[in-house]
Amino acid sequence: MSESFSDSLQTEFYQELLSIADWWIEHVIDFENDRFVGEVDDSNNINPVAHKSAVFSTRLLLFFSEVARMTGKSLYAEAADLVYRYLIKYFVDQECGGIYWEVNSEGVIVNPRKQVYAQAFYIYALCAYYRLTGKEESLQRAGQLHELLETFAHDDNKKGYIEALSCDWGLQDDLRLSEKEPNLPKTMNTHLHVLEAYTSLHAIKKNDKTRKSLRRILDYFLAYFINYDAGHLNLFFDADWNNQSPGYSYGHDIEASWLLWEAAEILGD
Repeated sequence: MSESFSDSLQTEFYQELLSIADWWIEHVIDFENDRFVGEVDDSNNINPVAHKSAVFSTRLLLFFSEVARMTGKSLYAEAADLVYRYLIKYFVDQECGGIYWEVNSEGVIVNPRKQVYAQAFYIYALCAYYRLTGKEESLQRAGQLHELLETFAHDDNKKGYIEALSCDWGLQDDLRLSEKEPNLPKTMNTHLHVLEAYTSLHAIKKNDKTRKSLRRILDYFLAYFINYDAGHLNLFFDADWNNQSPGYSYGHDIEASWLLWEAAEILGD
């Protein structure tokens, strides 16, 4: 690839990034009311009563934190600040820790469950926000949530992380991330994002606790999730690590290829 072509491509991608970010600023971020909307249709019509999920909201914080850090544009940093404030005000469980799964358009809790997948997204969104702002509070929150997952979500007897817990971190019957999935306690998808969260946290903190957690979840991928014969990842397991996967997820295979590599690099192993 010639240097001129490479420079042209980089410019084109950068302009596309700004275009995407500006769409979100215009249609989703409501600076006047210090909030963001939960749904916009194909014609850019806002649904003012749409609920907000923890995954959507934490990804919004992640996106604006990263794009603000990359571009240096204050508007995107202000959007990240807004989403951060909203998450703390409406999603964070002030009594038990962690974040709720869903709130309505007014910030009232709709589903208080502690889906570990969402907790993981919150950790690496907090890490991205810390890298942008240097605010110790955000890093402390990420560290506290890491401790909660290690205390309540990790299966100390049979290894791995439980898919979902109740509001007070107790066991519950329905563990599914969505109705499309089987109701099983351990999934590759959740472990993959816990891995991503722990990689982000260890890259910043680099202490014995974060190193131990990151190494352990990498070992789980080596021991359980990687199907060496097929060259894919196994997706679903029961509590005893019996494989219950109905097939493969090619998108997650690709995603895991760089997340596993990144984790090993951060560990220096």
